[in-house]
Amino acid sequence: MEARRDNDWGVPAVVDGTVYSTTQGQVRALDAADGEREWSFRTGTRFTVVLPTAEAVYLVATDYLPRQSDEDGTVYALDPADGNVRWKRSVPKLWTTSVADGSVYASSGENRVYGLDAASGERRWVRDVDRRPSALHADASRVYISQDGRLTVLDADSGGKQWRYVAPSDGYCSLAVAPDAVYLVRQAAELTVFDPRTGVERWSTRRTDGMPMAVTDDALYLRDRRSLNVVSTEDASTLGRFVADARIYLAAVTDDDLFVTDVEGNLYRVVERGDGTTAGGDAGGSAAPTVGVGPDGSSSRPRR
Repeated sequence: MEARRDNDWGVPAVVDGTVYSTTQGQVRALDAADGEREWSFRTGTRFTVVLPTAEAVYLVATDYLPRQSDEDGTVYALDPADGNVRWKRSVPKLWTTSVADGSVYASSGENRVYGLDAASGERRWVRDVDRRPSALHADASRVYISQDGRLTVLDADSGGKQWRYVAPSDGYCSLAVAPDAVYLVRQAAELTVFDPRTGVERWSTRRTDGMPMAVTDDALYLRDRRSLNVVSTEDASTLGRFVADARIYLAAVTDDDLFVTDVEGNLYRVVERGDGTTAGGDAGGSAAPTVGVGPDGSSSRPRR
């Protein structure tokens, strides 16, 4: 697989044979088989995130940065076939967005969370929260919001509060959500795992290094500067480690691959090995057991 250089480090997503990626405020839809462009759409904003589904391609387009810019943002819904706009909705100080079960959820720098109808963009509900959300994830039943020293969980249908966790002290929090567990990391060091339905704490550890980027049934992927640390979802024991050429920006997991981007625009394809061995080689660093680099032991380097 050849990696391509994207200036705003968008991690590709693949849905129904189409690869969606972002670069310089533009979303591109490429045929997964041959890489031919199917369509493109330009937002013109500094940050553009693509959230594709089989029904629609949702875009988060914003220039908002906390304490730096107060610009509003826009959520778009595009037709997957041709990229035409089905609907768009402005959100004040748009920050993070998630899509689940017929709804789009968006957080605002004004300490609000919005529930939108995924088909029409109409607002279903709005909920005020006490602090600016740092991350937002949703499933069919709940919306999970991490804040400074907080985790707030809302009902997906009504926006009503289901449960809340307040850490012993403030500190930047981020989270990853699996079907049967919620993983909250505070100050890139303390991991706490909750039951998503009840909010009951299952276990915690202070041996964690990094902020969560992705989670599977067995592994939690944590970003720590240039390293992506892979730990067990059972006890946070180390499963592997990947080191990029520069500070890691994003990571995404598919059924077969792990994609990583760094702040210099490099895109890596990291292949996990189930036999406890490395794939060999390295990408400007090391590849620990269970995490290799590239399908043949070489790093996937971007085209210049």
